[in-house]
Amino acid sequence: MPSAVSRSLPGVSEIATALPLIASIIDGNDTLAAQPEDFEPIHDPHHTGQFFHFDETGAPLTILAIIALIGFLKTALIKARGVPHSVLLLIFGSAAGFILTRVITQDLYLRPQWFFYYMLPPIVLEAGYFLKNKDFFHNLGTITLFAVIGTIMNTAMIAAMLYAVRGWFTINLSLLEITLFSILICAVDPVAVLCVFEDIHVNELLYICVFGESLLNDAVTIVLFNTVSSLVTSSTGGANQITIGAAECGQALGHFFRVSLGGIGCGVVGGYLTVLFMRFLVTFQIAQPINLIACPIVCYLLTESMHLSAILSLVVIGIIMKNYMPGNVSDPMVFTVEYLLKMGSSYSESLVFVFLGVSVVSSNHQFDFWFVICTLTGCLVFRFIVVYFLSFMANRYRAETERISIVDQFVIAYGGIRGAVCYGLVMAIDENFFPAKQMFVTTTLVVIFFTTIVQGSTIKKLVEWLKVKRSKNFGKESEKKRVIDYFFGETNKHLMFYIEDLIAHHGQNWFFRKFLEKDRKWIKPFLVANYKHLDCQIVVQHQRLELDEYACNIRGQGGSFAGLPTVSSLADMQLHPGLPKSKSEALLAPRILDPYAR
Repeated sequence: MPSAVSRSLPGVSEIATALPLIASIIDGNDTLAAQPEDFEPIHDPHHTGQFFHFDETGAPLTILAIIALIGFLKTALIKARGVPHSVLLLIFGSAAGFILTRVITQDLYLRPQWFFYYMLPPIVLEAGYFLKNKDFFHNLGTITLFAVIGTIMNTAMIAAMLYAVRGWFTINLSLLEITLFSILICAVDPVAVLCVFEDIHVNELLYICVFGESLLNDAVTIVLFNTVSSLVTSSTGGANQITIGAAECGQALGHFFRVSLGGIGCGVVGGYLTVLFMRFLVTFQIAQPINLIACPIVCYLLTESMHLSAILSLVVIGIIMKNYMPGNVSDPMVFTVEYLLKMGSSYSESLVFVFLGVSVVSSNHQFDFWFVICTLTGCLVFRFIVVYFLSFMANRYRAETERISIVDQFVIAYGGIRGAVCYGLVMAIDENFFPAKQMFVTTTLVVIFFTTIVQGSTIKKLVEWLKVKRSKNFGKESEKKRVIDYFFGETNKHLMFYIEDLIAHHGQNWFFRKFLEKDRKWIKPFLVANYKHLDCQIVVQHQRLELDEYACNIRGQGGSFAGLPTVSSLADMQLHPGLPKSKSEALLAPRILDPYAR
C-alpha cells in the first residue's frame, strides 16, 4: 500500500484537463491558446474568446460530475434484473475509458491512493457497523479459518504452481515475485455474491461465512502483501537477490502478528474514544453524524500511518461504535448516520467498479497468455480444494445442526470473486523492485473481469438451481416481534448461562456474560450519557414492546383507531417524564435502551 496520504486528491487534475479541451471544441476552436499565468477570465466581463474556463473550477466540477454520474447510473441500474450491478458498472467503465482515452492524453487508471484512502474506508466502516455481531462471533473460528489459513493455503498452492511452470512465461520470475503476486490475487471481494444472497435470503451461516471471510481476507492479504514487500524494499538488491530462509520467515511471521494485533488494538482504542466523543456531543447532536463518520476514518488513517492493519482497526471501531450509540445518540441522528454510511459505501463501491473498467483501456498492458491461463486455473481449482478441506476440518468441531453443508461449501468456493483490493495492491507494487509489474497488472485485471462477469452473473441461477437453504426468517418479514418473543429469547439466553455454570464450561456464552457484566458495571456508566441499569431497561423494553403489540392489534381493526398516534410517539410519552419543550427537543431526545436487548 502507499506509505503516505496525498495532500490533495491525486489524479483529478488529469481528468480535469479534458474540460478545457471539451470547452474549446464547443466554442469551435481546435486548439487552446496559450494564456499568461496572471490571466483571470472570470474577472473580465468583456472577454469575447473562449466561453468556459476550467483552470480553477475543473477539479471540483470533475468530482461533482462523477458523483452525479454515479447517482444516475445507480438509478438506471435499479431496473436491471438478472445481471449484477458490478458487472454493468465494469462494462460502463470500460466504455467510458475508451471514450476518455480519445480526449485525454494522460493514462487513466485507478490510483492506489484513491482506493485505499478515499474509497475503501467508507466500505469497511459500513461493513463493520452493520455486521451481525451475534452470527459473526458465533462463527468467528470458522471465519478465521477461511480468512487466515485459507488465504495462506491458496497463496502457497498458486505460488508453487506458477513457480513450477515459470519457464512458460515471457519474463523470468523469482520465487519472491511469484509469492507477492500469489498473495494479492487471493484477495476476494464478493460484492455481487452478497447482493444475490440478500435478494434470495440464504441461510445465516452461508451469508456470514462469505461476508466474514471477505472482510478478514482483505486485511490478511494486505498484511501479507506488506510483509513480503518490506523484505524486498529493505534489502539493497532486487527480488532476485533475496534468499528466503528461517530468519526471513521468522521476520515475516513477527511482522504479520504485529500488524494484525496492532490494528485490532488501535481499533479498540479508537472505538472507545469515538464513543467518548459522542458523549461530549450529547447536548449538541446536530454535529454527531459527521463526527461519527470522521472520527473512525481519522483512526483508519492514523493506523495506516503507523503501518498497522487499518482495515481491522476500522472494523473494530464500527462494532464498538454501534453498541454504545443508544443513550448518546437520538433516533433521528442514528438514522442519519446509518443512511450516510450506506450512501458512502454504495457510492464508493460503484466508483471502484467504474474505475476498474476505465483501467482496462490503459495502454500500459503486458499480456502473457500462459501466465493468465495458469493464474485463472489456480484461482478456481485451488479455491475449491481449500474450501472443501477447511470445511471438513471445521465441521469436525461444529454441532451437527450447524455444520456447513456440501451445497454451501460449493457456493462459498464459487463465490471467490476478485475485486478492487487485488488491483489496488498490484498497482502499489514498486516497479523498481519488481520489473514484472505490468504483466501482473494485466493478469489481475483479466482475473477480476472473468470472476466478476462469469461467476458474478451466474451465481444467482446457481443458488436457485442448487436449492440453497434459506434463512430461518425468510417469509417472516411482516411479523412483528411480540413481548412473549423477547421474554423467551432472554430466558433462553440466561438459561444457557446457568447451564454452563453448572457444568463448569467456559464457552462462548460464559465469556459473553462476563463481558456484559463488566460492560454494564464499569464501561457504560462512563461512556453512555443516559444509561439506565438493567432493572430499568427490562421495564422499558417491556413497555415499548407491549405498546407496539397493542397499537398494531388496534390498527389492524381499522376504523377510527387508524388515526391514533404512532407507536414511537406513544413510547416517547411513556419513557420520558414530562413533555418536550419544543419539537427539536423531542427529536433529539437520546434513547435509553440497551443495544443487547434489541
